[in-house]
Amino acid sequence: MGKLKPGRIALSAALTLCLSCAANGGTRADDLARRDAGASADAGPIDAQAGLLELSPRNVVIHGHAVSLAATSKIFYNFRPADTDAEHKPLIVLFNGFASDVVRAFGTGPSTVAPDGTVVPNPDSLTRFANLLYIDPRQAGFSYDVIAGRAPTSDDCSQDVFSEYVDAADVLLATLQFLNAHSSLAGPVY
Repeated sequence: MGKLKPGRIALSAALTLCLSCAANGGTRADDLARRDAGASADAGPIDAQAGLLELSPRNVVIHGHAVSLAATSKIFYNFRPADTDAEHKPLIVLFNGFASDVVRAFGTGPSTVAPDGTVVPNPDSLTRFANLLYIDPRQAGFSYDVIAGRAPTSDDCSQDVFSEYVDAADVLLATLQFLNAHSSLAGPVY
């Protein structure tokens, strides 16, 4: 296993802490109270789904350097519910800095790729005990940026846009947005 840099450890811990707080408090308190009372905030079953979450443009400062994320980002997600009792199972957020299809296909989701290249059911799917939320970071996989009202510039694809800090923030913001729209998922978030 590779050695994590101190900044990545802190960022990972902060992301985990923020997601845990978001899943267990804040605006979701009423939804958790409804769950405890036996009512579900969302109607109907929890189904597999994929789509795009929209992140607004924003300015950030990384190590004292201003970074402008001037485009609206469409962040692709793919949700796979737990095999049973999805409302109460944990939610595991997965991303690898590129297309989440790579993570999903190779051992985590309900399908996997056999040595001959065929897609087959995965007997070791993490959906046995958790819900899975795969997220493609900004401008990776199926995620893309939308530039409105101006011509694209080289800054829109600068190295600053492809930062582990920007990626972690995008994953956090997208996850919080997903949780807000799926309030019946009341388990912890990892």
